[in-house]
Amino acid sequence: MVHWTLNLVFQSFEIAHANLWIQIHGIPGEYFSESNVRRMARVAGEIVVLDWYSNSAQALHYVRVKLRIPLAAPLVSGIFIRTLENTLIWVSFRYENIFRDCYHCGTILREL
Repeated sequence: MVHWTLNLVFQSFEIAHANLWIQIHGIPGEYFSESNVRRMARVAGEIVVLDWYSNSAQALHYVRVKLRIPLAAPLVSGIFIRTLENTLIWVSFRYENIFRDCYHCGTILREL
């Protein structure tokens, strides 16, 4: 984080991280717990806030997590979780308000 100082020039520093909300979709009911959601979210970034209760109507569909994400790294689109029956299930991550990312490398910021 860069602290505000008098005559700060924005081009003089690089933004390396951003706090972004993600929605985690497709979590099987038996794995829908706070500890499991935290474990899944940590794959994509550092957890800032777990929004466990605000979307109670959508709670069975997805959970929201605010993450601190390195902007130079590719966005994580989801993870496979192994069930007790030893099958793999895809759990997807949907990033809120990210309209454009690089289709080649998956990062938010990329110099052309």
